[in-house]
Amino acid sequence: GMQACRARRGKNAKAFLNLRKRRKSSDCLVWLLRTVNFVDALVSILTLQNTLIMVCSNGRNLNMLSLSAPVSAVVWVTVLILSVTAIKKGSRRIWGGA
Repeated sequence: GMQACRARRGKNAKAFLNLRKRRKSSDCLVWLLRTVNFVDALVSILTLQNTLIMVCSNGRNLNMLSLSAPVSAVVWVTVLILSVTAIKKGSRRIWGGA
């Protein structure tokens, strides 16, 4: 219930703060884990938003879905950018020796 919601909110905030710290980390594994943690937080926020829209609308009034579409697109693009960045960084480290 509410405790789980508070715990998740704390994890989301920590994931965002850790994402900001990842630029300072020279360890590739730490950098990647912080990125994955942030993506997990984004997906959980999106899932919660969509669940609340469906529960509160009772499947009848779906006007809030117009909000869900742009938010979903922003989350998707963010995840895509973070994934491509992680792949590029990993590839450079493996093949470029950087």
